[in-house]
Amino acid sequence: MTRRPELARLRQRLAEDEPGAALSIAELADAWPIGRQRCVDALCAHVREGGPQAGEALAVLGDRLRRDDGWGGFDMDLTGALIPARTFRGAHFTGGRFVLRGATFTQQHVGFADAVFAGGQVDFTGTAFEGGLVDFTGAVFDGGRLDFTGATFTGATVDFSLTVVSAGALDFTRASLAHGKLVFYGMRCLGGGVTFTAARLVGAYVLFIGALIAGGRIDLRRADLADGMVEFAGTRLASGSVLRDGPPGAVGTGR
Repeated sequence: MTRRPELARLRQRLAEDEPGAALSIAELADAWPIGRQRCVDALCAHVREGGPQAGEALAVLGDRLRRDDGWGGFDMDLTGALIPARTFRGAHFTGGRFVLRGATFTQQHVGFADAVFAGGQVDFTGTAFEGGLVDFTGAVFDGGRLDFTGATFTGATVDFSLTVVSAGALDFTRASLAHGKLVFYGMRCLGGGVTFTAARLVGAYVLFIGALIAGGRIDLRRADLADGMVEFAGTRLASGSVLRDGPPGAVGTGR
């Protein structure tokens, strides 16, 4: 039996700023598996539109994404949304497409620390980050794709310290980093890889410090380092690979 009329009523309550409406939509989604994507779409649309309960809707999405049996396999479109810091800390992404193109992050903090990426795609393509922290510390990548293609980072710190990459890809193709840092302290790249193909680093640093590359791949081909630096101090290269084709700029080895 369809529960679309119930969802329509809850969406109206959400638009009218009735307390608890966002949570009610989440509870409907939990009880209506075949309609769960419709409920997720309703919450995401409310966030994109900056509705009166956008904050509550985001909190509900973050909570459901942290559950092992949660919503990580569903599509979520938050294009252009206003996202509070740490909303997605510890989230589990197991499939689907999670879109954050053009989103604005309050407190200049993008919070995905301790998240698990086991499938699907998280889409930051073309997004601009000015200052602040893009935080993926302690995240686990076991499939799927984190896509920063064409993104720009100006004065930002992008922190992947203590992450584990066993499958999937971190893709910075054609991204631009100016006067900031990409930090991979203690990262373990055991499969999949990190791609900087045709990326541009201007006065910026990419720091693989104390990392382990064993089965994975770091691809710097056609990257333009300008006056930036890629540093591999203390990094161990086992069966993995670091691919370069002599881009301009300095590449540190830590030796």
